[in-house]
Amino acid sequence: MNSDSVQAIRERMVRIRARARGKAQVLGQETRQFLDWKHYVRLFPWGAVAVAAAVGYLMVPRRAPRIPQASDFRQALPPQMAMPNYFAPPPRRSGIADRLMQFASSTLLKAGMAFVGQQLTQLLAPPGAKDTPKEGPYEFARYSPRGEGR
Repeated sequence: MNSDSVQAIRERMVRIRARARGKAQVLGQETRQFLDWKHYVRLFPWGAVAVAAAVGYLMVPRRAPRIPQASDFRQALPPQMAMPNYFAPPPRRSGIADRLMQFASSTLLKAGMAFVGQQLTQLLAPPGAKDTPKEGPYEFARYSPRGEGR
């Protein structure tokens, strides 16, 4: 072997090593990209949504089986064997006293909610807002669209 052929082989090996190094770097980048889930989300966003929905659906447990109640068995009996339901609450009759109590309780509830709203408004209002003058309930008459005013 002469020195020219040895030198040519060395140069060729240098080129091969440089090309192999570049290919190894590209292969490493492609492998990292292959293993990165964010890359696939960027490429296929709707597919990622579908996969996430499917995984969420499969993770939710199924409903527990329904336990039969005594009323189910009672309804299944023929009318001759029907038993009275001793645990059922008595039917509620709506008399005048019940209606008055409903009216009073709903009125008190509404008044209480209005009071709580006023207190919260005063509590949460800015400090200077309490000193501003308030207009009366009929002040809007001054600004009627027909030009009629006081």
